[in-house]
Amino acid sequence: MLLIFETHPVQYHAPVYRMLAQEFCIPLKVIYGADFSVRGYKDIEFGTDVKWDTDLLGGYSFQHIAEQLLQAGRSIPNNYSEVTGFGVKQALAENLPAVVLALGYTNSFDRSVIKQALAHNARLMVRFEANDVSQKRSGIKIFVRSLFLRTLYWRTARALYIGQRAKEHYVRHGLARNKLNFSPYCVDLSHCRLGVEEIAEGRTRVRAKHAVGTTDYMALFAGKLSARKGVREWVSAALSLPLETKRLLVLAFVGAGELEAELRGQLAVADAPRSIFFGFKNQNELSEIYAASDFGVLPSIEGETWGLVVNES
Repeated sequence: MLLIFETHPVQYHAPVYRMLAQEFCIPLKVIYGADFSVRGYKDIEFGTDVKWDTDLLGGYSFQHIAEQLLQAGRSIPNNYSEVTGFGVKQALAENLPAVVLALGYTNSFDRSVIKQALAHNARLMVRFEANDVSQKRSGIKIFVRSLFLRTLYWRTARALYIGQRAKEHYVRHGLARNKLNFSPYCVDLSHCRLGVEEIAEGRTRVRAKHAVGTTDYMALFAGKLSARKGVREWVSAALSLPLETKRLLVLAFVGAGELEAELRGQLAVADAPRSIFFGFKNQNELSEIYAASDFGVLPSIEGETWGLVVNES
């Protein structure tokens, strides 16, 4: 059996687990350290309450460590930073997997997964959002991280890389190339599968509602309005365009975050491109906005492994 450990249900991962179980008949079970993404939680970067409107738990076998936390009289985590390694050892002992898939190593939950998997002599498979680009670390931190990863990868049976930089990261830290498999990020497009007529109707409806003309170009940014997403740089770039171009450009923002007021202020000046702030939207609400847009923008400057809005766009 394949045992997958994840800190919490993720809207982009659950459809993959469902497909592996239902269409590929792979015996798997997902162990979640918390269920706050199902219950709803306060997202720090979005600055708003988030509860995903898609099914995150149906179609595959799963277990919540939250149940063990309650039995032990512990509090249930309400965000990613509160998830700990509590219950990982017991979950491994109860399920006796042949293979364990670990999805990270920075959280204490993930490190506990790696430690216990190796202690139980399970084959360890990893799929980390790891690369060695633009990391602000001191020389000592780089050395310690490299030593840790080389030791870990020496004991890793298989690594799934999500892109070229992830592949380079694994090889650089000593993982044999014959242990690598390409495993790119993907999205479930079931909520985006509109017919040609539906796309046209949605595009017309959204653009008419926000007075976007047929000759205007609507540029969509979808994500958290935070510094690491590069939204400041995107707005500054748009403001520097020739006047005749700015008059045809509409900057659309789907999402929320700490920089929203600042961005609104930047775009309130004379001769700035028009802007639309849609606020936070759940996945099922995005289709019409994507259809109404002419192109997407992903200006991230830090920590962007792969922007899944590109797949959706």
